[in-house]
Order: sequence, then structure tokens, then C-alpha cells
Amino acid sequence: MIPNYPSQYEIDRATFSEKVSDLTTVYLGKTMKDFCSYRDDNGFVDFFKKINRPLVCIGKTIHTPSDRVRFTGHIPHMDVFTEMSKYHIGVIPFRKHRYHRLCSPNKAYFYAHCGMVTIVTPFLTNVIKEFQGRCRVMNKYEDLKFILDEMEGNMDSVVAECRENMRFARQNFIFEKYKDVLREAYKNV
Repeated sequence: MIPNYPSQYEIDRATFSEKVSDLTTVYLGKTMKDFCSYRDDNGFVDFFKKINRPLVCIGKTIHTPSDRVRFTGHIPHMDVFTEMSKYHIGVIPFRKHRYHRLCSPNKAYFYAHCGMVTIVTPFLTNVIKEFQGRCRVMNKYEDLKFILDEMEGNMDSVVAECRENMRFARQNFIFEKYKDVLREAYKNV
């Protein structure tokens, strides 16, 4: 599988922001009920409202905001880097689907380039493999509360992990690094 990394062109032209002081989580993508079976995040936004934690959702939604949950709507592609890099955690909350063994959602790699801790469900095995132990795994939304509680009590460690993820991404999560692999795949078809 060819990982769905951003290009060097994107990263070189992106603008990155300073982090906000509060531990804040981001979800990049549509939060629409029944949007797509392999992107089932049903209950994710409501879970954040229930645990009263800051969440920023970037993309289309049917949800209403609350004191702690904010929706940006659509943001132009290159501006996504500027917005996301303000925050500490990026989550891919998809419920299990058979397609996950074949996919590599680019949002995980965007999170890393933005200097974020990336949290995924265990079904995204390709992402977990690419991160080489640098992403966190939650089995269910309730696990996320425990992860966030632990992180909030240790912000120095979170900031260091964010920096390490950005460094790792800049060295490894660049599409051009896989151009020869892609070229060989086409030759063998």
C-alpha cells in the first residue's frame, strides 16, 4: 500500500501556528450521520460534549456547537495546516469496517505534520504501522477520556510528543519518498 502522505510541495508552502494553551483535540473531516460506512464516527461529537473537553471539528457537520465543541466548517486546503497546528491532538474515531485494512487516511499524516499527538482506533492498522509506535490507540470512545486525562496532567510530555511527531513526519511522511515504490507498482501491473 502507498501511504496517503502530503506532498513536499504542500509542507513547504504550509503555514504553521503556535499551540493554544489548553489541551485541545481536532477531528479533520465531515461529521455527518450516515455519511459513509467506513468513516462511522457516530457518537464521537456527543461524547466530547458529554465529557466537556475541547474539540475542534474541521469540515461539514450536522451537529450544533457547545461551549467546548467548535465547528469551523470548510477551510481551504492549505489553511488547514495553519488551523490544525494550533492544537495538540488529532483523532480518527472510525468504528470498525472491513475497508480499514486497505486504507491509509491522510488526516493521520496531516496531524503529525501539524505537530499533534495522533489517536486512532485499532482497526486502522496501516496508520499504526506507519507511525511505528508514535500514535496512540483507543478501542472505544471511553478510552479516549482516560488518554486525555493522562495527557492533561502531563503537558510537558504532550508538547515533547507533538514536536517528535512533527520531526518524524517531516522525515518520513512525505509522498515523494514513495515515488519509486509507486513507479514500480505501475510497472508490475
